[in-house]
Formats: sequence, structure tokens, C-alpha cells
Amino acid sequence: MRIIALGGAGGMGHAALKVMASEYTFSEVIVADLNADAAQLVATELRALGQPASSQRIDVSDREALLELLAGADLVMNSVGPYFRFGVPILEAAIESKVRYIDLCDDAQPTVDMLALDERAKAAGITAVIGAGASPGLMNVFAKLAAQGLDSLEDITVGWTLNNAQRNWDMMRAGEDDESDEKGGDAALVHFFEQFMHTVPAYVDGQLSERATRHQVRIDVPGLGSGTGYSVGHPEPVTLPATLKAHGSSLSVCLMSSDRAIALTGIAADLEAGMIDYAQAGERTIDAVMAPTAVDDDPAFPGAGDLPTYFVLLSGERDGKQVHQFAGCVSKPAPMRIGTGVPYGIATGTIAEADLAPGVYPLDAVMEPEPYLTKVAEHWGVPRDQLYFTGSAPIGELAKS
Repeated sequence: MRIIALGGAGGMGHAALKVMASEYTFSEVIVADLNADAAQLVATELRALGQPASSQRIDVSDREALLELLAGADLVMNSVGPYFRFGVPILEAAIESKVRYIDLCDDAQPTVDMLALDERAKAAGITAVIGAGASPGLMNVFAKLAAQGLDSLEDITVGWTLNNAQRNWDMMRAGEDDESDEKGGDAALVHFFEQFMHTVPAYVDGQLSERATRHQVRIDVPGLGSGTGYSVGHPEPVTLPATLKAHGSSLSVCLMSSDRAIALTGIAADLEAGMIDYAQAGERTIDAVMAPTAVDDDPAFPGAGDLPTYFVLLSGERDGKQVHQFAGCVSKPAPMRIGTGVPYGIATGTIAEADLAPGVYPLDAVMEPEPYLTKVAEHWGVPRDQLYFTGSAPIGELAKS
């Protein structure tokens, strides 16, 4: 199995490769990155762990160089963001090269565009798995668990946490303790604002549509928690309705404390209006996220309350009754490279040689919960019985504004 790890010297790609090195053995791993020195260091580390690894500098925007690199490979890991720039062209190159593909795509519109390459992937005889990190990725597997026992499924709400008053960590600071030189903060910042402006694709009444961002969404479900999130773009509202056969609407919400909500909604609005550029948005964001405490006391911008770090909330029918069913996670590690890179590495190793039909799929379409969840818990350092929880409650009001 010859693997090309595009962006493998970055925080999440690096973490995924370390997990893979401890779980699987491959004939060759090529760490390909724009940062040649960092790629060489990662390859050296992998060789010390027993993997036959080498490194190569690559500019993925150079299509001819990319096709040359992919020639003869068995699988390509695309860890190069932002995916609204690099997702589609790299998947197209993998299809042309007839190389199995997996990525971390966390942008909504590229997810739509990559799913549209399904017929081309089938014609080439290759399998592509998109969004195989934490959210999306692990979240998709949680959704699969939450849907068990439902006779029909209507609405899907996916929540992921930026920060909250109880746990004042933030994805925009997630690279600070990264042991590599690649912090990933700028990419996370650009990704966040791209998904927090304008409209984003999601399902409305069973049809893929455009939904506005930054709307407050109140959630109050016994057993899950109570709090407010802010509508945002993400792949799960695009992929889950199809794989889980939902008939209603889908939504992704970002959970954050009141002070973050005030700051980030204002920055996003100014960026959307053209009043500032991404560099200026970054400067303002640094000030916003470096506050020493998280505050949850502004009634105009409610905070995340006690909702879990990650959760999927479904509404549907079971045994003739309307119910909510959910799965959530409170134990995700704070560093983004670990929280996302670990499930990515487990997913990549699992599907590398699996017998999968050609096509383009989200992770839940090809991944069974076990042994995937057990391995994620092990590498996160979380007891298996504390990795996630599931539950159900009689249908209540899920406010959507």
C-alpha cells in the first residue's frame, strides 16, 4: 500500500500519520508538503516508528506536479486546506490518477461539489471518502448511532463547540500547543469565517437549499442539555440527510460563549460587507479569543450553556411516537491536531485496504462504529465508556430562528 500524504507535515496530517504508524503497516508513505523541511522531519519520525517513509515538496496548485506525484499510488490523504480552494481539484486529480482518496473537508459547498463527482469516481473505479476527521467524520458515526431504532427521520441538528464558559478553549487557538511548526490557526480562521458568512448549503424540507448563517438556534432537550448555537456552514447538513434518509431539514450550529458570539458575529458581518479583509479579521479575532475568561451572560447573544462539545440531535418517529434521539461527546481533546487528526488517522487506516464500492462517500456511509470508536478512544486517551453518550427524549420544542 503506497500512500501519499498531502499536507502531511501540518498539525492534523502529522497527527493522523502518527496514529497510522502505531496501528498499521504500509509499504511506503510519502509525506508531501509545501514545507519541505517539515515534511522531512515527519518522514524521519515515521521511519523511527517503523514505517518506510520519505518526503517530497509539493505545491498542490501545480496540477502536473500533483498528477506526477499521484502516479502509481494506492491512496492519497488530502490534508491541505482550505478545502473550498483545494478540495475539488485534488479529488479530480485522484480520480484522473485512479487513486483511492480520503480527506478532512470541513467546508459545505466543496462537499456538495465533491459529491457531484460520484459518477466520475465510479467510472474510474476509485473510492473517495470525504470529511473523515472529527466534525465531519466522528460526528457522522455519532449520527449513525443516534439514528438507530428510528422508524422515520425528519430533522437533523449538528452542534460543535468553539468554546464555552466551562471550557475556555477555542479552535482559533488550537495550534498553540502543537508540537510541530505547522500551527494551522490561519487556515482555521479562514475556514470559520467562510462558513459564518452569506448563505450555506443544507437541506430544507427535504431539498438541498441555501440557509442563512449566524441565526441563533435554541436547543433544550432533556438528557442532552440546554443552550444556544449559531447557524454555520458544515458538511454534515449536506451529507447526513442523504445517508440517513431524512425527510425534513438539517442545520449545523456553532456553540460559543456570549463574548465570542458578540465579537465573531460582528467580525463576520464586517467581513461579509467588505469593510475589512481577512488579515484585519484575523487581528480582531486574536483580540476576541485571547480573553482570559469566557462569559455567558449577554441575553442578546446567549451562550452554549451545558450542551456537549459535539452532538447530533435527530427528530423522528419511533414506535408511533415523536422523539428526539441524540449522541454526544464531552471528552474531545482541546488541541485540534489531536481531536481531528486521531479519528482521521483511524479512518484512513481502516479504509486503506477495505473492500469498498467505487464512488464518493461521507464517512458514515463506509465506516462501522467498531472498532473505529474503540481506537479513537484509545488514541484520545479517553476510557471507551466515556467517549460518547446516546439518549432519547419525547419530542419537545427545538427552536429554530
